[in-house]
Amino acid sequence: MWWFLTEPARLLHERDAIDRLAAEDIGIENIRWRHGPNLALRVEADLRIDEEVRSVAMTYPLIYPNAPPAVCPIGELTEWDAHQYRSTGDLCLEYRADNWHPDLTGAVMLRSALTLMAADMGLTHQSGWALPSAHNVTPGQQVRWNLGRMNTTAAGQAKLSALTGPRPIVLYRAWGPASLMVTLVKMTEPNGSEWIDTSVPTEFIDEAKFPGLAVPVALDDERLDSINRHLKKDGNSLVLWMLFVGEPITDGNARILVLSLPTGLRAFHVYADSHKPFEYAIIAPDAGQRLPPRNAALAEKTFAILGCGSLGSKVAASLARSGARKFILVDPDVLTLGNLVRNDLDGGQAGASKADVVAERLKRVAAGVEVAAHKFMFGGQEPGSEGDSLVRAIGAADVIVDMTGDDGAFNYAASAAQFSQKAMCWGHVFGGGFGGLIARVRPGLDPNPFDARAMIAQWCDRPEFPEPPPADRDYGALSKDGPPMVADDADVSAIAAHFTRLVIDTAIGGDKSDYECSAYMIGLRKEWIFERPFDTWPIDLGTGLWINAAEVDPEVRDASLKMLMEILNAPETNDSSSADA
Repeated sequence: MWWFLTEPARLLHERDAIDRLAAEDIGIENIRWRHGPNLALRVEADLRIDEEVRSVAMTYPLIYPNAPPAVCPIGELTEWDAHQYRSTGDLCLEYRADNWHPDLTGAVMLRSALTLMAADMGLTHQSGWALPSAHNVTPGQQVRWNLGRMNTTAAGQAKLSALTGPRPIVLYRAWGPASLMVTLVKMTEPNGSEWIDTSVPTEFIDEAKFPGLAVPVALDDERLDSINRHLKKDGNSLVLWMLFVGEPITDGNARILVLSLPTGLRAFHVYADSHKPFEYAIIAPDAGQRLPPRNAALAEKTFAILGCGSLGSKVAASLARSGARKFILVDPDVLTLGNLVRNDLDGGQAGASKADVVAERLKRVAAGVEVAAHKFMFGGQEPGSEGDSLVRAIGAADVIVDMTGDDGAFNYAASAAQFSQKAMCWGHVFGGGFGGLIARVRPGLDPNPFDARAMIAQWCDRPEFPEPPPADRDYGALSKDGPPMVADDADVSAIAAHFTRLVIDTAIGGDKSDYECSAYMIGLRKEWIFERPFDTWPIDLGTGLWINAAEVDPEVRDASLKMLMEILNAPETNDSSSADA
């Protein structure tokens, strides 16, 4: 309900405060109380400075006095150059939502509007108030109404600030829902070599095609005075371009003109004809370090990820954001529209192979990403030679991560880990989404993956545990017949977050691991062994052997060695020689 109906005393207090303001005879005249749409209370007033009169309307909000009234010019002059929101016409006054107090009244807003009017006329009003500049706005608020936005990095800004002459540049261009975004990626040096900003996401480097020119300009350059004239309604792109370049655009393609000033950058979208140019808002680079210093070690590790479904896609993207840069992805499946309820990908990628589009996503979220994507099903009807080659590839990774939920794929991953003596992590969400398992094994510290899996299964079969809820399969299993598993994105995301942290710790934790155990059952709600949400059961796997050290009969060993020597001493063959034979 409107405030003036529930607080009549406040309404009378507002009227008295505004009447007292008008009685000061400082130029606030002709007060009119009105109502606007939806019964909003409104005060109209004329503001007078010397012979100039401007009218404003002050509208009280629904939740007054807990939010300030809005003051907007009305009548003939509604556009003030100083301190005005372009979207609504509201004046940005001394008191705003960020510093308003319920004890204030609408009178202070009208007084501030009069002072703002004086500032817009280049005067200081006789009231003695000096209009403060208190535009504490976020970067998002600053560029809200700019169609064009240019992203900058610290490396890019440093390169542009050091210019000694015009340089051809190449930018990555992308369209947002209501904006055009560009990012400087490459620059041609005077000797013809190419500078590349390696701090931008990898896809930006691969896809950068939009041309431009960067030009150093001194602050006292007279050409700067005419820029704003070229950006107005009758502005001309060719005139602006020729002003700073001197040679016309001959290929018919638009350009980005970047002016490097000692005080910062200005960038313009210049068409190849007389169309009006527009200026890009400059998005400054973030300051400070956002990742823990120890995460820098992730960039040197290779992660082999089996399964790019909902769990795998989330973990892979999180690893890239955390600092990982080298990936091997394995998944035979395609992304369907039905997958979108849980997958980290979106509908624009439906129908594509999951391994390919997750690889693309990793290149979009981080710089310096290297990805090898394989559309292969371990344990499926696939060429044996390709499977053997892929086992060798994932065995060369530093950490092998299985998120397929499939026993056959686990066996291949575990075999590669055991053969290559590499750490392995696996995880899945339980059917129904009530919890999940995260586990890892490291050579010399944990049992081998096969023994660890058996130990976890044995732990789950403890007689004091109730029967787990029935489910067709654990979420994340490779495609097979039967109804899909029920779990929502929150279930998968919760387990993915815990699992990613375990994978990171496995890669760089070393002797200072954050985990005292290497396997955990994590509950998301009261079900099975879990008494409450986030009820966690650690599983102590102990240690174990990764290589079979059983005694071998000396005669058997000697016979096998003799056979191997005969094979190794025989001439090497290849496919072509075998075919000729």
